[in-house]
Amino acid sequence: MSKDHLERSPRLYLSEIVFYIEKVEAFTDDLTREQFLADEVKVYAVDDLVRNIGEAVRVSQNIDKSKTYSIFIESLMLDCQI
Repeated sequence: MSKDHLERSPRLYLSEIVFYIEKVEAFTDDLTREQFLADEVKVYAVDDLVRNIGEAVRVSQNIDKSKTYSIFIESLMLDCQI
């Protein structure tokens, strides 16, 4: 199996990053800092999600930049309905 076959799409990494951010927002929505820090399960969940975001960013930086850039522009265009 070639290495290229095992590479994931840049779109997948970007969608994972957005997914993880949305989860962090859902876990922390309507919580004060004190409420969040008092909930150990949420702290560990958010910590895990932030690590996942960091890993997706780190790995995606090794992907051909022109692919990532074109997907980003395409996503922006779809979001703006251009």
